[in-house]
Amino acid sequence: MPSERTGFWGLLSLGISGGIVPCVDALIGLLFAISLNKLVWGLIILCAFSLGLAAVLVAIGILMVMAKPIIERFTGEGIWLQRLPMISAAVVILLGAILVFKAFNTVGISL
Repeated sequence: MPSERTGFWGLLSLGISGGIVPCVDALIGLLFAISLNKLVWGLIILCAFSLGLAAVLVAIGILMVMAKPIIERFTGEGIWLQRLPMISAAVVILLGAILVFKAFNTVGISL
């Protein structure tokens, strides 16, 4: 079974379809504009947000296609590449713990 390659138009349609569906943040911005009786500005902001999201999705898709030769060099057999998920999880846990302790100190709870 031959593998199908995604072309430019496929990436463009992915970006447009992803950019058309607004996220919660865009809808909150639209609702905020409606509450200020600025519906037209809210729609303009929503369209700009969607176009930006579509542009980012298309750019990431194109970068991933262009980076394929670089990514193929890393087979995952190296010791650091095998340990990378554990290292990144440890970094995220450490940063989360630091944020929790800072939040506790902010509200007056010292541990």
